Amino acid sequence: MAGGIGAYSVVEDFEGVDLRFPEYGPDLYRPGTGDAVIFSRSLLHEAMDVTKGERSTLLSLILDG
Repeated sequence: MAGGIGAYSVVEDFEGVDLRFPEYGPDLYRPGTGDAVIFSRSLLHEAMDVTKGERSTLLSLILDG
């Protein structure tokens, strides 16, 4: 079954919680407030720890089939 994961960041007063996709190298990705990140659920991914403040995120599982 194909599908994806969407992550939508709803606050901006926090530090940390970058996304990492180890299969694609050491780069970290941090979407801005109100931005969505959509990626295949088959990708290995990691959300780094919150280092300051508090984070709220809306997650959505996208199914195909």
